Amino acid sequence: MKPSLQNRFFNAIALVFASFTAALSAQIVVSGETNNDTGFTVSSTDLLQTNLVSTTDNISVNTTENNAIGGSVALLNNGSFGAAGASGGICINGGSVTYDLNTPGASPGYDISAVNVYTGWNDDGRDGQNYTVSYSTVVNPGTFIDIATATQDGAGKFESTSITQGTAPNLLATGVKAIRITFNGQENGGVGYKEIDVIGSTPVPTPRNLTWSNGATTDAWNTTDANWTGFIWDNARPDHAIFGSTGGTVNLATITAGSVNIGNTGSNFTSVTLTGGSLSASSLTVQGFANNGGNYGSNPTLSLDADVTISGDAAVGRANLAVTSGKITANRIISAPASADWGRLVVSGGTLTASNGVDGSVNTTATFAIDLNGGELRTPSIRVADREQDPNNSAWLTFNGGTLKATGANNADFITTYGGGQNTFVASGGAIIDTNGFNIGVPVNLLDAGGGGGLTKQGAGALTLSGSYSYTGATLVESGTLALTTATLSDTAVVDIASSAVLNLPVGSNDTVADFLINGVSQGSGTWNSANTGGRITGGSLVVPAADPFQAWIDPFNVDPETAEGDPDNDGIANLVEYVLQGGDPSASNPGILPTLNASGLDFVFTFNRRAAATGTTQVFQYSADLGASPWIELAIPGGAGVSVSDLGSGIEQVQITVSKGTNTKLFGRLKVTQP
Repeated sequence: MKPSLQNRFFNAIALVFASFTAALSAQIVVSGETNNDTGFTVSSTDLLQTNLVSTTDNISVNTTENNAIGGSVALLNNGSFGAAGASGGICINGGSVTYDLNTPGASPGYDISAVNVYTGWNDDGRDGQNYTVSYSTVVNPGTFIDIATATQDGAGKFESTSITQGTAPNLLATGVKAIRITFNGQENGGVGYKEIDVIGSTPVPTPRNLTWSNGATTDAWNTTDANWTGFIWDNARPDHAIFGSTGGTVNLATITAGSVNIGNTGSNFTSVTLTGGSLSASSLTVQGFANNGGNYGSNPTLSLDADVTISGDAAVGRANLAVTSGKITANRIISAPASADWGRLVVSGGTLTASNGVDGSVNTTATFAIDLNGGELRTPSIRVADREQDPNNSAWLTFNGGTLKATGANNADFITTYGGGQNTFVASGGAIIDTNGFNIGVPVNLLDAGGGGGLTKQGAGALTLSGSYSYTGATLVESGTLALTTATLSDTAVVDIASSAVLNLPVGSNDTVADFLINGVSQGSGTWNSANTGGRITGGSLVVPAADPFQAWIDPFNVDPETAEGDPDNDGIANLVEYVLQGGDPSASNPGILPTLNASGLDFVFTFNRRAAATGTTQVFQYSADLGASPWIELAIPGGAGVSVSDLGSGIEQVQITVSKGTNTKLFGRLKVTQP
């Protein structure tokens, strides 16, 4: 028989004060809810579902009711309220149940924010709740401390109570190892308990500032070796990493860090290489000595040879950040705030992604250089210095074989400069720009840095060059559109356009180049435009002059001057004559290639060997009886009187000129070579 309503305690909210730890002594709130008809929604992700190790069952049950209905203590943490009746519950008369949570190793235990208890029966005679919650800690697992006692007996068949903390930090307990529910005197000799939820989480430990000393001499950044001035790294905090006087190659495990700081303004750090494994950090700062300048070779360097993810910015000042391999991601690459000038980013391998750009002008428009020597830099924009002073005080963007890939969105100012001119430089490795489906503009100049580097346009979308471009290497358009606002490509350059790509020139312009190719196949000399290239060229025209075989022959010798009249080897033989004669070499003196004379018979016989491939010239033989006023008689080669040409094979021809002696006792002869 259930007690009368007048004897029930069914306040909607009851306040209970309990002192459970010195740190968390505050107001405890016990709230309740009744439900006449249906059950409650319970948690299936609380600690008793996800972090339970074992259960100690010391409860006593109402055997009459429990035997009839069924159920065991395991049902109290199965994540289900069950049917809206007595089935699946346990009719508990007293005792306790203890839940041991998994706290392996150096775990600090759990923060507990709420305990929720649910009861219900076929009628409202076994729904009232009366229990006490206590806990033990990781430090003292054998001692239990009471948190609060809850009582609830409403008018419905189903009851819910929740014990929470009413004031900050809103935790019932910290460092918890186990939770115990003690069942006090129950109404009618037993109450049908259906579910217990313990809500909590593992606390985040306070990060430490740890300095790398390699004290364990393993060169390993892991979570087992005491390489941090006697400490072991803790991924769970995560700790903050500091590198200074101890550097070298550091082998990564799988590391999670807070901030990573390499060096400081007070002195130079010892260069560091992070290799293998992976590193995830909130920020990265690479800072050299405040007196460092633009002599980047002597400034300290952080080299990344691993997978590194920086959720914030990577900042560089008076030092070098070098990406050599792996996948590197950061919010931005910027200049460091402490002493920003003379930062330098070098990409020579791997993939570096700057999600929100590379900007050296952050923090007082610092002098900042970028070298793209290999690998790939992915970014929505670049803002870089252009300071052209002396070799030790210069900073600019140098393209030298690395790929610059656009990300994010269309950007007409994809590359901008500050602090001087509007120049970037193309070295021997060339500039490779992948528009990656976007339309981007480069309003700065692409100047030749020596070595004959060119420009390769990759990816769908359009690349518009609105600055000047004096690079001398080839221009390759592999896909998408390359738009040039001025028709000023180098006259010695080659232009190669893939069959699906487009080169857009200024309307009506004519730009002279050395050769024009489609898919690597030379189209020969002529004027090339949309009419005869299948739309590969639009706007203007490329003009390819007829080939000069002499220039093609002399270019590989790399001599100065390369003119027909020049004689850089000072052997008295002009370059054009060396071009014709067998064995001609404008870089080495070789007078033995000149025509020879045989005067032993009745005739003067002059003989020399020439290259059949030496086309584009006019050759005549001139002779005279003296070097004075007598006229020089010319004989065309071939076709002149006494001139014979015979094939010696292997591209060599022998030329003989026979002149009768007559009354002459001497004769002067010379070979004259001209270009039309």
